[in-house]
Amino acid sequence: MSDELLSQEQARQLRMLCHACIDRLGGTGMPIDEDDNPSSCRLARVGDCLVIADFATDPNKSRFRQIDLFMVEAGGQVFKLDPRHRLASFKATHFALPADYELQLDRPPALWFGPVTLLMLEALQPVIAA
Repeated sequence: MSDELLSQEQARQLRMLCHACIDRLGGTGMPIDEDDNPSSCRLARVGDCLVIADFATDPNKSRFRQIDLFMVEAGGQVFKLDPRHRLASFKATHFALPADYELQLDRPPALWFGPVTLLMLEALQPVIAA
């Protein structure tokens, strides 16, 4: 985990962009874990190399909602949500609505925050303009 932090405003902006990409560009996905167990989530592919995964709260309330940002290999329809390529993760801290989220940074944000937020804004531009 990185020792570098995002400001509260940057973290809020990133979380809102993730939610907007999932809501406007996302679709239902079914990732398979390393033990061949399927799970349900919403996925949004932004550009060639960014995937946002929204893992909803477990119906049995055994797991909080989690939104992860991943870098993936460019091109192709099949991609791997590899924890080693996760940039950041927002994890809900309780089941109440609206949820509060805790941000975990897996890569130094100085390396990716600017380009990733720009990529998400560009992907949302046609939606925002409509």
